[in-house]
Amino acid sequence: MSNIHGRVLTICILLSLLVPVLAQADYIVSIKIHRIVKIDEIEGFGQGGADWFYYVGVSEDGQTFDVQKSPVPVAQDKDDVVVDAIHRFRVKHGNMVVAIRLGEHDITTPDDLADISSRQGGGYDDVYVSPPNADDLGGHTYVGYYNAETGSLTGDATTTDGEYYSTSGDYDGSTDVDENDAAVYFSISSTSLESSSFARERSVTYTMTDHTISANFATVCFALSNAIKPGESEVVTFDMVPSVSSVGLLGKGFMATFNTPIGHTSVSIYNTPVSSSSADITGNLSGKINVSGSGYVDTNVLEWTDWGTMSVNVTASSYAKNCEIIRVSLAPKYKVSMNVTSDVLGKKNTISSVKDKVLSGSAECYADVQVVRPSAQGTPCPKIVQEDESGARGDPISTAVIVIGLLILAYLLIKNR
Repeated sequence: MSNIHGRVLTICILLSLLVPVLAQADYIVSIKIHRIVKIDEIEGFGQGGADWFYYVGVSEDGQTFDVQKSPVPVAQDKDDVVVDAIHRFRVKHGNMVVAIRLGEHDITTPDDLADISSRQGGGYDDVYVSPPNADDLGGHTYVGYYNAETGSLTGDATTTDGEYYSTSGDYDGSTDVDENDAAVYFSISSTSLESSSFARERSVTYTMTDHTISANFATVCFALSNAIKPGESEVVTFDMVPSVSSVGLLGKGFMATFNTPIGHTSVSIYNTPVSSSSADITGNLSGKINVSGSGYVDTNVLEWTDWGTMSVNVTASSYAKNCEIIRVSLAPKYKVSMNVTSDVLGKKNTISSVKDKVLSGSAECYADVQVVRPSAQGTPCPKIVQEDESGARGDPISTAVIVIGLLILAYLLIKNR
């Protein structure tokens, strides 16, 4: 009997390991900054209209924020500007903190911080407007609490104007006081990557190398919709992350960490009591966007200043055929410089150096979107399925088959005891 119990326990453990796969539900959270409006005077005399810029950030743990920044400025000399910029974030949990911080850019003096929060406080003149972080969410920055599963938004007071929320520095009652008050109109929405009809993601791990040096990293790419109409646009997102932290030098592998794609790392090649050798490496990561099919993108090159997400908008041409596939792919390029030095009894010498060496990669990461013409008659277009090559995400059907198989195995073990 104890042997049977052991077998059943093994089956239960295997089943428990599948629970995270079944329960995993990543989300794409889309925050659209629609409009920015000046309320209090924020520019000095003779400086013209406001030169707005902003940060948008989300945090799943309330401590670390994933932040995106607008152009500086979004428009010149415009107190009231329609932005209509969409910022998308990928999160793994339903609950998150949302922060929006608004600044006004000055050329001859430091920037100004606007107040767009209903909490007590105000903006500041002539300050460095930093990205929002957990230690500095004062009464000038909008702070909301969003649930991606239910779509509910709480936190700082907002009003609604059509499809948009409005957050304002006036909502703290400071209507008769100049606190650099302004208003931001925005919307927020979310989509579950597991439950939606959106295209599945693809993951590709790259090993970029030449004869002397190699660097490893990975990218995940997916389209936010797998069907678009002619003339419409959708977003294709590329998420760059460091993978196996290793560097190859002269045929040997060394552990290293690239904190950012343009970061610096020093790799120790050997170290003895009287001599040592090391390689100083810097890197720059970019990618060329290629499009096949009847479509075009708003940019052909992406450059990463930090690991994370960058996006392109793909538009289907007006002449695109019904059910036609438009493929947007990323061909990454890692440019490195390396300086190998030796240190013998405190005397340093350069052994070799590589300047702006472009490392070649492997397969492209791509996402497909499908053109659907509303006027088309007949059989519906076949649904696109973009496979995840990393194996990190479980396919629901395959997982269900495994679960059923394990349950049958458990039944047979108990029956034949």
